[in-house]
Amino acid sequence: MKTVSKALEVIELLSNERLSSKEIALKLSFHKSSVSRLLSTLAGKNFIKLDKDRKYGIGFAIFEIANRFLKTVEPVSIAKSYLQKLYEKTKESIHLGVIDRGEIVYLYKIECEHPIRMYSRIGKRVISYCTGLGKAILAHLPEKELDNLIQYIDFKKFTKNTITSRDKLILELKKIREEGIAYDNEEHEEGIICIACPIFNFYGEVIASASVTAMTKYKSIDDLKEFRNYLKETALKISRELGYCERHILET
Repeated sequence: MKTVSKALEVIELLSNERLSSKEIALKLSFHKSSVSRLLSTLAGKNFIKLDKDRKYGIGFAIFEIANRFLKTVEPVSIAKSYLQKLYEKTKESIHLGVIDRGEIVYLYKIECEHPIRMYSRIGKRVISYCTGLGKAILAHLPEKELDNLIQYIDFKKFTKNTITSRDKLILELKKIREEGIAYDNEEHEEGIICIACPIFNFYGEVIASASVTAMTKYKSIDDLKEFRNYLKETALKISRELGYCERHILET
């Protein structure tokens, strides 16, 4: 089991940067011979690969496994067709995300066709308390779970609009629960705005969120508000496919 644990540490390390075998040994405090054997085994299975400059990086086997995983995640397989229709109505970038360890992870994305595009990718993690996807989920978490998450939030100010206190976040989440929609008005990145809605499962638990995201170069927050009903309808349809039967998402 120790070998498996070490192999996973190597993969996690290389997911962030390309390193030589010596650098890997130093960063993980592993013996050189142990690292050499691990790298040889992982490379043989294509979990990592050795580049021409003698540095290791993530191999294609990781991407293949991740792709198979995404195909089996219910929200993704169910949501795709609905999100495509949402994109056809808005012509702006569409995201689907879930919360993991207090952060939002992008599971699916449809990129807009504007010449200038935002930087987001499947698998990328973003802050929850100052993003539309994040706030849409946080607003519908059980109170105890939300309290546990908030106590670990390091409220960092990214822009002049970023929420930077627990009390302000609680008030914002209350408003989101009432309206059924969350906004990110340049709170995480200047020039990036979005609206987001929660997605629920059979038990009425929030499990994901969907968003319409734009750049202020092309749209204003008021422009995005015009898509609220489309987004709410999309989130409700996906939720119903997952067994959800309430109707309050469409209430304004």
